[in-house]
Amino acid sequence: MSEGEAGTRRTVVVIAAIVLLSAAIGIWRWRTTPAEVRLPTPLERRESGLIEGLRSSRGFADELEGLPEADVRRAVRQLAVRGMARLDDESLLERAVLVDQMLQRLDEETCGALAQGQADVAQQDRALTGLGRGEAEAWLDLIYRAARAELDGELPPPNDPQAIQAALRVLRARLAPEDAQRLIEVLPKLADADPRAACWAGRLLYAEVPLLGPPHDRVLARLLAKP
Repeated sequence: MSEGEAGTRRTVVVIAAIVLLSAAIGIWRWRTTPAEVRLPTPLERRESGLIEGLRSSRGFADELEGLPEADVRRAVRQLAVRGMARLDDESLLERAVLVDQMLQRLDEETCGALAQGQADVAQQDRALTGLGRGEAEAWLDLIYRAARAELDGELPPPNDPQAIQAALRVLRARLAPEDAQRLIEVLPKLADADPRAACWAGRLLYAEVPLLGPPHDRVLARLLAKP
C-alpha cells in the first residue's frame, strides 16, 4: 500500500470514528435527557401567581404555609367551597354562569360529581379544560377570591328565608310539572344520587339562574354556592 493510500485510509478511519463518537454522544444525551419536559401551561402559571397573592391573607400561614404547590392547589379548592358564599352577588352570578357552562359540556359522571360537590382534582381539571381561556381564568380568579374570603374570615350576607322561598316559588312556576317533581325528589338526597340524576339536577338549576331575573337570580345563585 502506497503512502498516499495509507493516508487516505487513515483519514477515512478518523472520519468514521468521529461520526460514531458523535452518534454515541447523541445517544447518551438522548438517554440522559428526561423523556418529557412539560412546561407549565398558561393556566398553571396564572394559578401559581394567584397562590403567591394568597400569601398576604390572614390565614395563609395557618392553613397553607410550607405545603408543596400541588397540595396548596388542592387545599385552596377546599377553602373555596367553604368561602364561596362569602362573595358578593355579582361574583356568585358569574359563578353560576361558569358552572352551567362546565356542566353542559361534561360527561354525565363528571357532571354529576361536580353537581354533588364530590369532584376530585382530575375531574375539576377536566371541567376547567372545557372552558375557553378567558372563562377558565375567570373561574380560577373566583376560586382564589373565595379561598381568600375564607382565610380572611369575611362575613357572608345573612340568610333571608323569605327571599329564598320567593325565588323557589318562581323557579317552580317556570318548570314543567314533571321536572319540578323530579327535582323535589332528587335534591334532598343529591349527595347519594345516581350521577346521571345529579347531573340532570345541576344542569337544570344552574341554567335557570340567569333566567329568573333579579332579585331571584341572586338568591338562587347564593343558595347554590352554599357548601
